[in-house]
Amino acid sequence: EVWQILCSLAQVGREDRGLLKSLARLALRHDLGTMTNWAICVISWSYAQLESPQDGLGDFRQRLQMELKLREISTSEVAQSWQVAYSEDMDEFWLRRRIAQRPLFIAPRPVKLLRRRSAEADLKQAAEVGKLLAKPNWKEL
Repeated sequence: EVWQILCSLAQVGREDRGLLKSLARLALRHDLGTMTNWAICVISWSYAQLESPQDGLGDFRQRLQMELKLREISTSEVAQSWQVAYSEDMDEFWLRRRIAQRPLFIAPRPVKLLRRRSAEADLKQAAEVGKLLAKPNWKEL
């Protein structure tokens, strides 16, 4: 997961403001509620480690804190999250999600809403529009 990379950056103290903002947008796009407890904890821990007053990520950190509160995750659990390597065999607590993971949907192809009925129908409709435009008060219709 990309959050492991973020955690690694935080462990070595590598602050890259552009990358942190991009990862924050990615996290919000994924919807924090659908992420595992481990991901939320690691993201929260990493952003706390790399915090600086001018980074512009205060709102994102507040959203992370709200998510931690909703899940009833303690600060000690957040503090130990970076020591837990992500895997499918993790303790159930770390793999739990607040909201079930949403399936990816692929948008269907747009339906052709206006279909040509026939060339004759097109000519008839064009003639009707022509008659309306020929009237002196056509703008009032």
